[in-house]
Amino acid sequence: MNVKTMNSKRINAVETEINNKKQGAIECLAREYHEACREMVNNQIGMITKPTQPYLEWDELTEAQKGGRRFIAKYFLDRYTFIKKT
Repeated sequence: MNVKTMNSKRINAVETEINNKKQGAIECLAREYHEACREMVNNQIGMITKPTQPYLEWDELTEAQKGGRRFIAKYFLDRYTFIKKT
């Protein structure tokens, strides 16, 4: 195996690791966004002040609903740097 091939494999491995971390961050922020929306509904803030059904848990959402929250999370992660408070 030559040096160029080794470097290419290492670059691919690093890119894969970065993409995996980014996907994890998107998922985390999407879930946080979902919980923020729950607080809005529970506190009657925003457009939905009188929900007609209970707020769904993350695992009860359809993939399309989760996808919408992931889209919003990715939008913000592409534009801002977030640091999670402990």
